Amino acid sequence: MQQEIVVKTFLDRYVAAFETRDPTKVAAFYNVPCLSVRPNGEVHVFCSNDELHAFFAQVLDTYAADGMATFVPINPTKFDLGRNCTKLTCRWQMKRSDSSLIREWQQTYLFQSCSEGWCIVTSIFHQ
Repeated sequence: MQQEIVVKTFLDRYVAAFETRDPTKVAAFYNVPCLSVRPNGEVHVFCSNDELHAFFAQVLDTYAADGMATFVPINPTKFDLGRNCTKLTCRWQMKRSDSSLIREWQQTYLFQSCSEGWCIVTSIFHQ
């Protein structure tokens, strides 16, 4: 039960950061350096906070143009890979303000322990 609370708290904070449409708030969840494997298979490596900020500014603009109001995580599953590393996989639904579905995908995150708690080191989109 404790792990479910921790996962839910993290996901609630992560969704709230996206809902602000502030790239600085979203980027704060990520370790520097980190990498992201996008839905089209492109691999992005970020070596600075400025790179993360610019990337999420573009992502948030795209999501806004799509009509994104919120995200709903479905069936999050956490698996510890040791004391300082964990994996979280969930299905995401991007929704409009009327709760209609824009798109759905599955994503896995690798986290490492950092001074702020847990930081995303890798984000992988998959089906």
